[in-house]
Amino acid sequence: MQVHQHVPLDEYQSNLRAICAYFKEQWPSTKIILITPPPIYEPVRIRDMYGEDDPSKLPERTNEAAGTYAQACLTVAKELNHPVIDIWTKMQQFPDWQTSALWYGSISSDLIPKLDVWMGLITVKGCHLCYQ
Repeated sequence: MQVHQHVPLDEYQSNLRAICAYFKEQWPSTKIILITPPPIYEPVRIRDMYGEDDPSKLPERTNEAAGTYAQACLTVAKELNHPVIDIWTKMQQFPDWQTSALWYGSISSDLIPKLDVWMGLITVKGCHLCYQ
């Protein structure tokens, strides 16, 4: 795992704009929906990096930083007039999201039934998500 992977915020926003422009240029009628980065449950990131639950260790990503990037995504979506799914905010509104929600590395058979609940919380009006 690469530690402290980072794209500067302004570059992230420029990349989002470039991706959207590319798709609009290639497929003008395509509807583009941006999705914010999800929240980061830091204890799981620490465990994944170091193989242990040691609060003295630092995760390579933090929820605070993810929130900054989520806000940047929202800004670009508004600027480009694209709908956006704010997963960072919506997931944290779910009770006990850190342990009861979907997070990086959490997909397991006992969480699959929760997908229906999650999809109802995060979908954009008029869009339908399918999964198996």
